[in-house]
Amino acid sequence: MAARDGKIQIRVFGVAGEPLSAPASNSRIDESVLRLARLIGRQMAREQFERQQESHGSGRKKREPV
Repeated sequence: MAARDGKIQIRVFGVAGEPLSAPASNSRIDESVLRLARLIGRQMAREQFERQQESHGSGRKKREPV
């Protein structure tokens, strides 16, 4: 990643190490960003759920992080 004019550029490389074309690169970046956002969202939901369970005095065991 390189910062230029306040923007971040992300370069995605193919299997052979050559940069992908712009449309292919953009779709892979979009896929990766959405996947990461889902993972972060799920983790946040898990933590919120655990806080709610603890505040309600639930007797369930706390789940071990993976």
